[in-house]
Amino acid sequence: MKALPFFLAGVSLCSAAFAQLDPQSPWPTANHDHQNTSRAPFIGPQSLKVRWEFKAGGIMWGPVVGRDGTLYAPSNDGFLYAINPDGSQKWTFPLENGKAAPGQHAVIGSDGTIYATGSSLFAVTPDGKEKWRFAAPGLGGFQAPTIGPDGLVYQTSTDGTVYALDAQTGEKRWSKQITPGVRNQAPISFTKDGDPIVSVRKGGIPNVFRLDKQGNVKWSFTGPDEMRSATVGDDGTLFVASKVGSLFALNPDTGEVKWKQDVRNAAEAIMEFPALGLDGSVLQGSGEGEFGAYAPDGSTLWKFQTDENTTRVDPVTNVKLTSHMGTAIVDATGTAYVPSPEADLWMISKDGKLLNRFEVPALFTRMAMGADGTLYSGSLAGSLYAFGEDFMLGDGNEDKKVDVADAIIALQSSVGMIPTSPMMVRCLDVAQSGVSGRPFGDGTVNVNDAITILKQSIMPQSNFPYIQ
Repeated sequence: MKALPFFLAGVSLCSAAFAQLDPQSPWPTANHDHQNTSRAPFIGPQSLKVRWEFKAGGIMWGPVVGRDGTLYAPSNDGFLYAINPDGSQKWTFPLENGKAAPGQHAVIGSDGTIYATGSSLFAVTPDGKEKWRFAAPGLGGFQAPTIGPDGLVYQTSTDGTVYALDAQTGEKRWSKQITPGVRNQAPISFTKDGDPIVSVRKGGIPNVFRLDKQGNVKWSFTGPDEMRSATVGDDGTLFVASKVGSLFALNPDTGEVKWKQDVRNAAEAIMEFPALGLDGSVLQGSGEGEFGAYAPDGSTLWKFQTDENTTRVDPVTNVKLTSHMGTAIVDATGTAYVPSPEADLWMISKDGKLLNRFEVPALFTRMAMGADGTLYSGSLAGSLYAFGEDFMLGDGNEDKKVDVADAIIALQSSVGMIPTSPMMVRCLDVAQSGVSGRPFGDGTVNVNDAITILKQSIMPQSNFPYIQ
């Protein structure tokens, strides 16, 4: 089985730039990394079905995934949930958010600390204990923390303030109110040289900002309406979607528009965050059931259109919408997995063809992927779902156990004696590789995988093959 060097090289480069996120976490922050690429260095599921469902007491927002496979997801019931890879509850931590909604994502630091926002910004240890808290006006209300390449924790607020905090102590390093009285849009992304990019939820005023490392505004851009968070392209270009129909490419040095795509009718489209394809293309969905790929120069590569009509009506425009296409996750083969709150989870090939679909209602519009390729999504109905095949890591012959026969299959695969499918790679690629962003595996099946499986068959260890 050949490696996926074109993609893994990019992952290593990204991880080197953002080393303060947990380097062995498969999904440590919203949209995977601080370029907001939503690229996953793993092969995703080949079929879409629910492996398990975890129910909470309120809306479950987007999860992040720790190096041991633990999922961390905030809920509108006021708790941060830690959930084991098998869907059982590990612990809960009270975010004390009262009537304010918590942040929609947590973030995982390089020492395993989890940062999540409710009535305060909390630093939580991997066993669910409070490490510190930071209180300020306007926290909560969907604002999520992130960790910058400088190692600081960044937190936005509902009064337009950005805070930069010491990750170990919670001490404030600086704060800047960049748009008084206007809610910042999370998550923050970062330029190639580490400057924060912040967007806000109001049009007609400056609503995309590049800050310097002390929080001073370098430039601002005024979009036509609420602007989503920026995705940083491979060449540094900033791709920003407006809520109602336009995709902008901005020069990162000046904020000037390089190109603009009117994705859908501005009165009807609700846009989520862009993702990046493996070829550097921009993947963007809309609220009219359209999902498209655009080249770095702005030309249209392809468009995928659903035929699903729903009864959902946008509360602002009062327009009936088709499937609202959320932010894609792009796996190591270029396949895009796209959630829709109305009806479906879509699986779309890198050239825009429908591969699979699964009907499940009320999905959150941003997902995560684990190291074994399992997809995870929160739900507006209060569930956290795991999507993918029901399989056992290390089990190459699918007999529900890891034994010598599986080690032999891995060895045969590594030397080309038997063909290796993407599903076999997901099962057999288990050796700890040291590749940043992977607690195990490197995208291939090789002799080290066979040895690791053989060791597991002789001396079984719990939580195999995750780092203990």
